[in-house]
Amino acid sequence: MMRIVVSTCREPSRRIRSFSNELAKALPEAIRVNRGKFPLKELARIALDFGAYALILIGSFKGNPGKIVIYRIEELRYYKIPPTIYIKGVKLLREMHKKSPLPIVKSLFVICKEDEPDFVKEFSETLASAIKMPYLEISNFKEVLESVDVLLLTSYMHRGYLVIEFLNGRDLKPAGPLIRIRRVQ
Repeated sequence: MMRIVVSTCREPSRRIRSFSNELAKALPEAIRVNRGKFPLKELARIALDFGAYALILIGSFKGNPGKIVIYRIEELRYYKIPPTIYIKGVKLLREMHKKSPLPIVKSLFVICKEDEPDFVKEFSETLASAIKMPYLEISNFKEVLESVDVLLLTSYMHRGYLVIEFLNGRDLKPAGPLIRIRRVQ
C-alpha cells in the first residue's frame, strides 16, 4: 500500500496540528505522525516503515502553518522535491459553514480549470507529480463529478495568490482545508 505521511515542525501550535490533521484526512491513504523530537532522518524512517513514498512536513510562521515541504522517501535516502509551498493563510474545515468531509478518502484528482494561467497549470502538475496523483485540466466540474472522492483544485486569485481547495467529488463542498499560497519554489 502506497501512503503519504503528514507531520509537523517541532513544537507545533494547536492550529498547525489541526491543519495537519485535516490535510491528512483529505489525502488518500495518508496518515499523520506526531513529530515529537524526531530528527528528519528518523521521521523518514518511520514513514518508510508505514510504506510511505512521501513525507509532507508542515512548517510554522508566527504560530500558523507557514510552509509545506514534500520529501520523497526511498529505502536508503530521502530528499526534498518540488514544490515547496509558502503559505499565506489557511482556513480550516471546522471554520467553514457548508462542508462535506469524507470519513475515508480513497481517490483524489489534482485539477485545474483550462482558463487558468500557465503557471497555475505548471504548479498543479508539479504538485500532482509530487504526491503521485492524477492531474486533469477541466473546462467544467461535470467532467469529474462523482468520479473520485476528493478534488484538489488549484486556482489563481486576482489578489495575487494561488489557492488550493479540497472539494468533495460528489457535491463540490469543502472536504479539507483551504490553503492560500504566498509563493512556490
